[in-house]
Amino acid sequence: MSVAARIERWGVWACLALACASFLPVLGFGFVYDDLQQLVGNPNVHDWAGLGTAFTKHVWSFDPTKAGTVHYYRPLFMVALTLGWQAFGDHALGYHAVSLVLHLCAGALAFCLTSTLGLPLRVRLAALATFLLHPIQIQAVAWISAVSEPMAAIVGLASLLSWAHWLRSRQRRYLIASLALYAAAVLTLERAVALAGPLLLLGWYGPALLQPSAAAPGMRQRLQALASHSLLLALPVLGVVAARHLAIGENAALVASWRRDTWIGASAVALRYLRNLVWPHALSLAYPERFLPEPTLQRFGLPLLVVALAVALALWLSRGDARRSFLLGAGALLMAPALCVGLLPGHALVQDRYCYLPLAFFAAWLADLAFADAPQPMAPRVVARRALWVAWLIGALSQHASDIEYFHDDLALFTRAVQVAPQNPQFLLNLAIEEHRRGLPDPQCSRLQRARTALAGNPRWGDPVSIYFQLGSCLREHGSAAQALDAYGQAYRWSGGNMLEAGIDRVVMLAELQRFDDASRAAQALTRTHGDSPVVWKTLGLIAANRGDFVSAERSMRRALALAPDEAAAQLLLERIVAAQAHATGTAPASTSAP
Repeated sequence: MSVAARIERWGVWACLALACASFLPVLGFGFVYDDLQQLVGNPNVHDWAGLGTAFTKHVWSFDPTKAGTVHYYRPLFMVALTLGWQAFGDHALGYHAVSLVLHLCAGALAFCLTSTLGLPLRVRLAALATFLLHPIQIQAVAWISAVSEPMAAIVGLASLLSWAHWLRSRQRRYLIASLALYAAAVLTLERAVALAGPLLLLGWYGPALLQPSAAAPGMRQRLQALASHSLLLALPVLGVVAARHLAIGENAALVASWRRDTWIGASAVALRYLRNLVWPHALSLAYPERFLPEPTLQRFGLPLLVVALAVALALWLSRGDARRSFLLGAGALLMAPALCVGLLPGHALVQDRYCYLPLAFFAAWLADLAFADAPQPMAPRVVARRALWVAWLIGALSQHASDIEYFHDDLALFTRAVQVAPQNPQFLLNLAIEEHRRGLPDPQCSRLQRARTALAGNPRWGDPVSIYFQLGSCLREHGSAAQALDAYGQAYRWSGGNMLEAGIDRVVMLAELQRFDDASRAAQALTRTHGDSPVVWKTLGLIAANRGDFVSAERSMRRALALAPDEAAAQLLLERIVAAQAHATGTAPASTSAP
């Protein structure tokens, strides 16, 4: 083995080992945020039948409250969760280990791609270190629900490598493999559809990158190749789009709203991503901005100017260099879905994990700027830019240890979110729920009170139904019955009368306040909207019994038993009501068997 090969091998292993060590703490992390719903609480992934339904349902199909409001069709991701549950069950260690291994594999494939593009060894190693260690990758590695990012990156990079082999050799097997892998990437993560950009760019710049000794094709030949490549890539995309439409349909009004949010906030979103890539300071799952500003000069014009200047500088630095132009263009095109055109709601436009695959190209572009061959390797300008890159990487890594701890558990994650955005009602709600689950005292319900106050100023930033309902439950637990009644009423009204639990709790609070007539009217109103619920009739029966109307109480309880014959509590209550009625009238108790 040559000296160069030894240096390459040991350099790659050193980068992988350093990345493994930096992410090693994730092996002790638990389930956070969506993990508890998408994995632990998702019956679709708990048995092998989920492998079939993964292709016919969207990611949140198990949650009826999200019907028609999500556009996440990721069947291969759901297959991975199903396989993971069969292998690891509810033990988080296995999932985190898989995420870490996938991250290292994605880095290895990114290194292979830079080798295929002919970058010098020092550039490739610098790019690999940046891709593996950049703190913006923490979310995709430390959060189980974000495992779709390294999964899609692995398949996408493999597709690019196969495409490069096809462009170089014109062997059909590489073309078929590339198209199949591209389709698999889109079935893993809908944003992977943007891989078409790097694939087409590779075809455009291919002769200069893959066969530098060959004669450069003319513009006409390039355009013809671009058209034919576009038709080839359209085949897997159309297949995935058809499968997606059959599985989850489309909500045209919702998509139109998301598209409006996208364009209004596009410049601010682009500036946030640019800042996070250049200086990844204090990253987390949640950001204070929702990027839904009106198009004012400060919120739209100034960010647009800064982004335009940054793009102009990057293009100037890449001028006349096919390799840099390809890397810069590929990274930018892969970021396009993060700026969303109907794929994501406006409040979800910025997440660290969206940079996962684009960073493979941005890292290579940056490393090429710093470490590419120079006429005078020790010239002050060359030394300065390499020193600047090293200083930047060390500065970025200084954030790594602290940022990764945010994903240790939900308490750490939601505490961080509230620190970043103390007036975000949804973040306050999440933290309040987690603190209550941990048994941390909050007798004044202060976080939920703050969430309610913040909701008044930012109605689009939170879930008012959940905030008011949780506030009602907290106030009830700490003896503030009148305030709890008001909170439950607000939750019921915000839900449009659809949250039965809030309506029931409101009736119970009226009864606890000795307002039996109001409680009876509220319960009767529930029977008109939720007459098929045995809980409603049982509640109405209890209210009637408290008023001494045993005839109505018995009738309501029998109606509850008719809807739920095996309801032991309702049967016991019916027996007590009948006994109380017999005692009041001095007659023998009637039969209490269910009708």
